[in-house]
Formats: sequence, structure tokens, C-alpha cells
Amino acid sequence: AGGDLLDIPECPVLAPPLDALLRAVRVNLLPVLAATGELRLTAAPGGPSGTVAARPDGAVPVGLADALDRLVRCGDACHGAVLLHREGARSFGSPVDHLGPDRVGHPAGAFVQAHQAGSAALVAEVVARAGPPGRVLELFAGAGNFTFALAAAGHTVVAVEQDARAVAALGDEARVRGLADRVTAVRGDAIHLPPGPFDFALLDPPRAGAAQVVAALHATGLRRVIYVACDPFTQARDVGWLGARGWHLAAARAYDLFPHTGHVEAWADVRRGAD
Repeated sequence: AGGDLLDIPECPVLAPPLDALLRAVRVNLLPVLAATGELRLTAAPGGPSGTVAARPDGAVPVGLADALDRLVRCGDACHGAVLLHREGARSFGSPVDHLGPDRVGHPAGAFVQAHQAGSAALVAEVVARAGPPGRVLELFAGAGNFTFALAAAGHTVVAVEQDARAVAALGDEARVRGLADRVTAVRGDAIHLPPGPFDFALLDPPRAGAAQVVAALHATGLRRVIYVACDPFTQARDVGWLGARGWHLAAARAYDLFPHTGHVEAWADVRRGAD
């Protein structure tokens, strides 16, 4: 009936390692999840196991750390976990996911696109759209979803990200790939823009959008922004703000990266004036 809350013990649209991990989480963590917060489950599509990141909103629930340790030690579904709280982070096992053949590792809890094959297509098109090699300001860079593709295409990238573990992973990966001379990883809030000049900015903000960041980019005199978004409504709001100040939408495209949901991912190429 409408309004009833139904328990779903498994999710048929999840990649197999995530479905197994979800079942293990229910057994090991559900009894101690007495507070609100976030659980993030991540796994490579073809991998045998994944990671869990637990981020309570307030105090750490009694028994949660022991339950995470047990989840890692006593089963095959989880190879690592991290407990993120006000005092810092506590790790169990190996809390990284290898999402590509030459990746150092993606930290558990750091942002990653849910649909890896779709994300690869999105990244390839955005990089093709970027054009000839130039100097790029990448904001909300995460652990480098766009960064390394841009650098491999010849761009020099200043990648800004607030998550310290993601910044560290991004820097490690740049060195492993031999791209350290083209990638500068900067920890910080995207609103605090590093000095330019840049040929364009690429931003991939969270669902709330990037109204203040877009205003800051406009104030720098930058002439091009490629805006990637998981919420077309906040993206339209921010692109519309630029449009009211003399920018125009050169191109845009949406991707169905969230199958069986009403959400889409989209990129928009926005240019100042008649550029």
C-alpha cells in the first residue's frame, strides 16, 4: 500500500560484488546502526569484494568499530572499511578499491561514479569536447575521474578537491602514471580558486550545484566552463545565471548513469559572449 516501508534484502540492479556486500552489511552492521549517518559501498564491477565507508552524523554508535572490523575479517564480501568521524578516520583491512588496471586505489568513501562504463563514456566525450591541449582548472576533482584523461590528452590540470584522502590518491596516481608534470592536486574548497590563467574550467559538483563557484569563475574573466552535473535542475540554475550575464550554451548532453531511477548525468559547455 502507498506509504508502507518495505524491507529489501537485496538489490537486483547492483553489480554482483555490491549485492554480496550489501547482504554482509545487513548482517554485521544493522544491529549497531542506532544513529543517522551515511554508509557508502564501493566495488570494482568485476571484483570479488568491495569496501564500506561509515560516516555517523554525530557520536560513533557503540559497537560500530567492532562491527566494521568483524565485517572485514569474517567474510569474503568486504576487503576494507573506514570509519569517518569528527576525530578523524579509522581504517580496517585495505579500504581502497582498484577501479582500473593501473590505478593505485580509490579510497573508500571518496566520490566515485556509480556506473563505471557509463562514466568512461562521459569522460571520453568531455575530453574530446575540451579540444586542443591547454591549461585546465578542475573543480570538485574527486580522486581524478576526469583528471587523468585530460592529462593523457595533453592538458595541464590543476585539480582542486576538498577530500584529503582523495587528493592524496590523486597525487599518487599521477606519479604512477608518469603524469606528475601535468597534474597538480590541490586540497581546498572549490570556492577558493587557485591563480590562473586557465583556458577553461571543468567542474563536477555535488547535487546542490555550484552557484557560488560559478559566480567566482565569472568574476575571474574566464571565458569557458564545462559543467558536469548529476542534477540538471541545479545545473540549469547555474548555467542560467551565467546566461543572464552574457554567456551562452554551446552544447550539452545527458547520460543515463543511474539506471532505473529518474536521475541523469549531464555536461554543458558554456562560453562567455560570442566565443
